[in-house]
Amino acid sequence: MKKLINILILITILLVIVEVVLLIKILLSDIKGFEWISTFAAIGGTTASFGTLYIAWLAYRNAPKWFHTKQNEEGFNLVTDIMGEYDLQVLNIQRIYFDVISINTTDPKFDILTNKIITHIYETFQLSSKLTSLGRWKISYPPSMKDSFDRLSGFYNQAFGILMFKKTTGNTYPDEMITIIDDLKKRILSDSTELKGNIESLFAFNK
Repeated sequence: MKKLINILILITILLVIVEVVLLIKILLSDIKGFEWISTFAAIGGTTASFGTLYIAWLAYRNAPKWFHTKQNEEGFNLVTDIMGEYDLQVLNIQRIYFDVISINTTDPKFDILTNKIITHIYETFQLSSKLTSLGRWKISYPPSMKDSFDRLSGFYNQAFGILMFKKTTGNTYPDEMITIIDDLKKRILSDSTELKGNIESLFAFNK
């Protein structure tokens, strides 16, 4: 954008110089009859070129503001998408929790549930990476938010561990595993409540 504006200014300056030279030549020559029309046309063309130059200069002057506004708009949209994905994962966790605790390895849906959890593990890793990438947009957030996002993948990893334990031991698993996943679920629901606030209160955008 800045490069195009610079090119536009350069071309306009060259046009103005050419037209000024032509105008001087006209004014210094004998002007009769319809030659006045050419003179006025040259003056009008020069005035238009100066107007174009002024507009180009204004565009160049306001380019940083335009980039800043556009950056904030794109950043805000990205934050909105990230938080939407976060809320969706919280809902998924509430549904999957009971399935993980209650499902039996003989259930035909056991493998389906396992595959879903694997998919969610990758999704939450990507979501956490998206949050970290906000630094490129000069958007900051409290460190506790990163912990909240990491707890999502932590829950799914624990859920996967419980299913694998059931599969290898015949539907049994240590009580400690349930304690851990219960605590993760409670923390995630608490995190979700705290992150329901206004986006601008949760994130600091580049001013």
